[in-house]
Amino acid sequence: MNNDIQFIQQNIQRNQKLIGLDVSKKHLGIAVTDTSLLLAFPSFTINRTKFKVDVETLDTFIKKENVFAIIMGLPLDGDGTKNNRVQAIKDFANLLQEHIKLPIFYQDERFSTYFVENNNMGNNKTDVDSQAAAWFLQIFLDKYNNQKS
Repeated sequence: MNNDIQFIQQNIQRNQKLIGLDVSKKHLGIAVTDTSLLLAFPSFTINRTKFKVDVETLDTFIKKENVFAIIMGLPLDGDGTKNNRVQAIKDFANLLQEHIKLPIFYQDERFSTYFVENNNMGNNKTDVDSQAAAWFLQIFLDKYNNQKS
């Protein structure tokens, strides 16, 4: 994580943003930061269809928002251990990176959906996915801002 933060600090340009990506089988929840990298906001959710279509939608958003990097949620088990979903997310990230040439970093997303659902932050499943992405992106931003030099 520290190397991820250092890389971003050393390479991000003024007015660039980060996005959070919450990946599930049916949806891609997307959150975006402000340009000061202080706050994360839920943006929208892509209802997954075909990989190519999903990537085109994501790429359009990335260009519009001037995104520097993607912070992807890792669904670790409750005790922090890796599971089959973690490898599936990493496989998805590798495939995504072939099409969208941005750095991808990972953030533990344990309990993000639980937190969102139990705090009535999402009105429906698609809201929950983008809200969960904002939740773990904010955790990443807090670490980022606590380690600024």
